[in-house]
Amino acid sequence: MARPPKPFHLNDQDKQELTQMLSGGIQQVRIDRLPEAQLNGLVQFLETIVEPAAADRVPLEDEEISEEEEQAVAEGRDWLKHHEAIPHEDVLAEFGLTLAEWERMGRIPLPEEKNGH
Repeated sequence: MARPPKPFHLNDQDKQELTQMLSGGIQQVRIDRLPEAQLNGLVQFLETIVEPAAADRVPLEDEEISEEEEQAVAEGRDWLKHHEAIPHEDVLAEFGLTLAEWERMGRIPLPEEKNGH
């Protein structure tokens, strides 16, 4: 189950140590010996690098994009030239949802419809 990310900032020393660890400085990590906070951080990290990779396996759009859809995209891009983007969390909040709830909803399979779709 995905956990909402906790904001953090790495200083230069942290970045250097992380680079060393990821480039072979770690021979073996004993998961059972990690404190819970570190284990949670590791899980969050792995989820962020694994999930985008899954997107590579999703087939490209197989339906033709209509002129109306092209126009809507163009209007959206034009709007962004003159306005600040609205964070996803703000949009979800308007519907009474948190990001964690939204992500959980995305993992729940939809019930099969009676007509087989």
